[in-house]
Amino acid sequence: MNEYCPTLAGIVCGYKAEYKIGKDWKNIPTIADKDFIPYPHFEGGILSTIGLQGYNQSKAIAHWYAATIEHTKGKIVKVRVQEYEITFDIKAKKIIKFKQPIKITNKGV
Repeated sequence: MNEYCPTLAGIVCGYKAEYKIGKDWKNIPTIADKDFIPYPHFEGGILSTIGLQGYNQSKAIAHWYAATIEHTKGKIVKVRVQEYEITFDIKAKKIIKFKQPIKITNKGV
């Protein structure tokens, strides 16, 4: 007998927009708000949980950041989209607390 309900497991890719400062690449700061970053329909829940985005979302953030820095500071900044491999294994296990069945009555209905 399998103790777990149907499970979900797999490998997907997530992305993060970065900018270059000196020799280092830094994450482009974003607001952690689901209304600000439209996550993809597939794997969007996993990505938002761990702070990554879809490719197109990261690309848009990178271009927005580069344009903002150029417009406000007059500087050209290098940006990129960094790819991450995400491995997940989601399981749900039934917890049995009650050994006796619960009686359901229609009293008070």
